[in-house]
Amino acid sequence: PCQALPYSPINTIFYGKYFKKMNKEKQGKELLEEAEKLGVARDGINLPGSFHFREGALQQRVRNAKNTRYAQMTWIIALISAIASAISAIAAWTAILKK
Repeated sequence: PCQALPYSPINTIFYGKYFKKMNKEKQGKELLEEAEKLGVARDGINLPGSFHFREGALQQRVRNAKNTRYAQMTWIIALISAIASAISAIAAWTAILKK
Protein backbone atom coordinates (compact mmCIF):
# COMPACT_ATOMS: atom_id res chain seq x y z
CA PRO A 1 0.00 0.00 0.00
CA CYS A 2 1.02 3.55 -0.63
CA GLN A 3 1.85 5.63 2.42
CA ALA A 4 1.02 9.29 2.68
CA LEU A 5 3.80 11.79 3.23
CA PRO A 6 4.09 13.03 6.82
CA TYR A 7 2.56 16.44 7.39
CA SER A 8 4.93 19.35 7.09
CA PRO A 9 4.63 22.80 5.51
CA ILE A 10 7.09 21.83 2.77
CA ASN A 11 5.18 18.66 1.87
CA THR A 12 1.93 20.57 1.83
CA ILE A 13 3.21 23.45 -0.27
CA PHE A 14 5.46 21.65 -2.74
CA TYR A 15 4.04 18.16 -3.21
CA GLY A 16 0.38 19.10 -2.85
CA LYS A 17 0.37 21.82 -5.50
CA TYR A 18 2.75 19.99 -7.84
CA PHE A 19 0.87 16.70 -7.91
CA LYS A 20 -2.55 18.34 -8.22
CA LYS A 21 -1.43 20.08 -11.39
CA MET A 22 0.40 17.02 -12.66
CA ASN A 23 -2.49 14.57 -12.23
CA LYS A 24 -5.21 16.71 -13.80
CA GLU A 25 -5.80 15.55 -17.36
CA LYS A 26 -6.86 18.01 -19.99
CA GLN A 27 -10.17 17.73 -21.79
CA GLY A 28 -11.83 19.12 -24.89
CA LYS A 29 -9.97 21.78 -26.82
CA GLU A 30 -7.02 21.81 -24.38
CA LEU A 31 -6.60 18.06 -24.90
CA LEU A 32 -6.61 18.47 -28.68
CA GLU A 33 -4.01 21.25 -28.47
CA GLU A 34 -1.76 19.17 -26.22
CA ALA A 35 -2.09 16.16 -28.51
CA GLU A 36 -1.13 18.29 -31.50
CA LYS A 37 1.84 19.77 -29.61
CA LEU A 38 3.10 16.28 -28.72
CA GLY A 39 2.50 14.98 -32.25
CA VAL A 40 -0.08 12.39 -31.17
CA ALA A 41 -2.03 10.74 -33.98
CA ARG A 42 -5.79 11.18 -33.81
CA ASP A 43 -6.59 8.31 -36.15
CA GLY A 44 -9.36 6.03 -34.97
CA ILE A 45 -10.63 8.14 -32.08
CA ASN A 46 -13.37 10.09 -33.88
CA LEU A 47 -16.88 8.85 -33.34
CA PRO A 48 -18.48 7.59 -36.57
CA GLY A 49 -20.39 10.30 -38.47
CA SER A 50 -19.45 13.02 -35.99
CA PHE A 51 -16.84 15.66 -35.26
CA HIS A 52 -16.72 14.46 -31.64
CA PHE A 53 -13.95 12.20 -30.40
CA ARG A 54 -13.33 9.70 -27.61
CA GLU A 55 -11.50 11.69 -24.95
CA GLY A 56 -10.38 8.63 -23.02
CA ALA A 57 -8.53 7.19 -26.01
CA LEU A 58 -6.84 10.50 -26.78
CA GLN A 59 -5.90 11.02 -23.12
CA GLN A 60 -4.28 7.57 -23.12
CA ARG A 61 -2.27 8.45 -26.23
CA VAL A 62 -1.17 11.76 -24.70
CA ARG A 63 -0.09 9.94 -21.49
CA ASN A 64 1.90 7.45 -23.58
CA ALA A 65 3.59 10.28 -25.51
CA LYS A 66 4.52 12.05 -22.25
CA ASN A 67 5.88 8.82 -20.77
CA THR A 68 7.97 8.19 -23.88
CA ARG A 69 9.37 11.72 -23.78
CA TYR A 70 10.17 11.34 -20.08
CA ALA A 71 11.91 7.99 -20.69
CA GLN A 72 14.04 9.53 -23.43
CA MET A 73 15.02 12.41 -21.18
CA THR A 74 15.88 10.03 -18.33
CA TRP A 75 18.15 8.00 -20.63
CA ILE A 76 20.07 11.14 -21.64
CA ILE A 77 20.49 12.22 -18.00
CA ALA A 78 21.75 8.73 -17.07
CA LEU A 79 24.28 8.84 -19.92
CA ILE A 80 25.59 12.26 -18.86
CA SER A 81 25.85 11.02 -15.28
CA ALA A 82 27.85 7.95 -16.37
CA ILE A 83 30.24 10.11 -18.39
CA ALA A 84 30.74 12.47 -15.44
CA SER A 85 31.44 9.49 -13.16
CA ALA A 86 34.04 8.12 -15.59
CA ILE A 87 35.77 11.52 -15.80
CA SER A 88 35.76 11.75 -11.99
CA ALA A 89 37.27 8.28 -11.65
CA ILE A 90 40.02 9.11 -14.18
CA ALA A 91 40.80 12.33 -12.30
CA ALA A 92 41.00 10.43 -9.00
CA TRP A 93 43.34 7.80 -10.45
CA THR A 94 45.51 10.52 -11.98
CA ALA A 95 45.78 12.27 -8.62
CA ILE A 96 46.73 9.02 -6.86
CA LEU A 97 49.36 8.06 -9.47
CA LYS A 98 51.04 11.49 -9.32
CA LYS A 99 51.74 11.18 -5.55
